[in-house]
Amino acid sequence: FLVRAKGDSMAPKINEGDLIVARRIDDVDSGRIAICINKGEALIKKVQKEKQGNILISLNSKYPPFLAADDFRIIGEVKNIISNKV
Repeated sequence: FLVRAKGDSMAPKINEGDLIVARRIDDVDSGRIAICINKGEALIKKVQKEKQGNILISLNSKYPPFLAADDFRIIGEVKNIISNKV
């Protein structure tokens, strides 16, 4: 499936307006980038699996990692990025 990226939390790899090609899947290996739902919001984040739970990581260092909420679920794994830059 395809989603359009919003925001700059995953820059420089994923930028505002990029099309994300994802494979529908409900789990990913630790360290992979996933399309997920957290606190009712769709996010694109790197998922780090830890004993205390899933840590959601932005690639942009101005956004700190955070612990996933109780409603966290993965809906897909990022497989490709189609840049919106010409």
